[in-house]
Amino acid sequence: MKPVTTTIDGLHLEMRPGHIERILRDTQDKNLLDALTNMSPTDLQSLLLEVSRLRGENLTPASVLARSREDRFARHSKVDPRKIIELDRIAFDVAVSRGFTPIELSPVTPLGTVSAIAKVSQNNIVSTNRNSEVVSDSTNVMALECAVRRKKEDVVRLCASHRLLRAQPFSGPASFAHFRVFSMCTAGKNSSNRDFERDALVGHIGVYLQTLDDLKKTGYTHGNLKVGLTDFSEQLGDVLESVKSELRGQFPNVEIEAQPDRIQAKGYYYPFCFWIFVGGEDGVEQNIGDGGFTDWTQQLLSNKKERLLISGLGSERMCFLYGEQ
Repeated sequence: MKPVTTTIDGLHLEMRPGHIERILRDTQDKNLLDALTNMSPTDLQSLLLEVSRLRGENLTPASVLARSREDRFARHSKVDPRKIIELDRIAFDVAVSRGFTPIELSPVTPLGTVSAIAKVSQNNIVSTNRNSEVVSDSTNVMALECAVRRKKEDVVRLCASHRLLRAQPFSGPASFAHFRVFSMCTAGKNSSNRDFERDALVGHIGVYLQTLDDLKKTGYTHGNLKVGLTDFSEQLGDVLESVKSELRGQFPNVEIEAQPDRIQAKGYYYPFCFWIFVGGEDGVEQNIGDGGFTDWTQQLLSNKKERLLISGLGSERMCFLYGEQ
């Protein structure tokens, strides 16, 4: 059966045999955007795959080569992979020693993993033709796994190292479209005395501070470390004081202070969040780690008592800025 050209909302499309023809025929009397949005996931996938196939048939090796030079998503990392592997080894060893379970994530996750749960725009995420999206934040994916495991485990502690791909443009010499991050999630239930939140914060920050300290022994050039703690509720200062006290006992040379004026990520984290800064030889501080509590497992499990702490350390950023190149 030969292709037949049809026009839908002013667009000229080729009718393909079988299910593609049916899908295009079904959109005849509808607004094309609404038709595509409301189409079943299987039908939409079939249509988009056909579009990709047709576009791919018109490409030449020379055009693919030219695109590889221009596409920021396709550029290679500037960091020696051996440095990233060594950093990952150190971070995983520290995390496992503190009760975390390593997990290797898929390169993709179901469509909406970020936008439906964390309310981040889908435009910031690279979506695929197969009703999935490239992982842009490993903590969102790990939150799904935490929700599954929480049905059998009182406390879930997961860690992962993953290369993330984000669609929004970044600026600066150490900012890239894709980059590797070492991330952790701790999931459980709240307690009246906030022990879960306190222990989770100490656990995450402790892993990162120990990892950063161990990296110095391998030749990394970063200097002083600083932790900023924030309580967006402005009512739980005693919890942060307890966290500061315990961390100072473990890391007496690290500056650990409350940062009540922080506004970044307010509305994303609640009630607690933290930053980790490292100082360079030039005296400039860089934000290398970030984390906080979210309501993601509350949404996933429909239970307001669920608690989830997520965090990440810019492992590739550490290698780029402070590792021996």
